[in-house]
Amino acid sequence: MKKIIFELDYGIKPIRTYDEEGNYIDAGVIPDDLPENKELEALLDEICNEHMKLFLDNSIEFSYQGFTSKEHKKAFDNKIRKVICMLRDYTRDKYVIDVNYDFGDEI
Repeated sequence: MKKIIFELDYGIKPIRTYDEEGNYIDAGVIPDDLPENKELEALLDEICNEHMKLFLDNSIEFSYQGFTSKEHKKAFDNKIRKVICMLRDYTRDKYVIDVNYDFGDEI
């Protein structure tokens, strides 16, 4: 079965797509064989943008700054949980959804 891996990476929507043999297909885009889902696309964009804000990125430095509070981390994690549930409902029997994200207590 095809696979989508939810995985945060700087500057790209957090999904990676693989075929039935485990070969990499694409990153950052909803697979073409799935119908359009504007709510899911918007949430993936939002997570990507929020993730990028966790880093300092300028011409001098690129470094992880992290969350400003436990509440900020919790809200971010809740968005991720929502998008994972949406992906599972949305892809049904076409894709396995794997998650590469730590919901630990980092702040």
